[in-house]
Amino acid sequence: MSVWVTTDNRQVYMNVSGDVFVEHLNFLEQNMLKHLQYGYRRIVVNINNIGHLDHDGIHVFQYVREKMLKHGGELIIEDEKGKLAI
Repeated sequence: MSVWVTTDNRQVYMNVSGDVFVEHLNFLEQNMLKHLQYGYRRIVVNINNIGHLDHDGIHVFQYVREKMLKHGGELIIEDEKGKLAI
């Protein structure tokens, strides 16, 4: 798995690619949550190039989305078709 991150003054954009296995989930979760701690309230994650993502990975996205919502933010998951409701 690789993660490419860029930010501007309003949001974080993350591009996740490769296979996401259980050993990657803590890194992925902490990477998203640290941006929330830095004050970002919008994170856009592009999963277009993910080869494998199991149910544990989906739970990580759901957990981070709940944290974002609690702090008045949003987590947007997108693929080649647009936004996903995970």
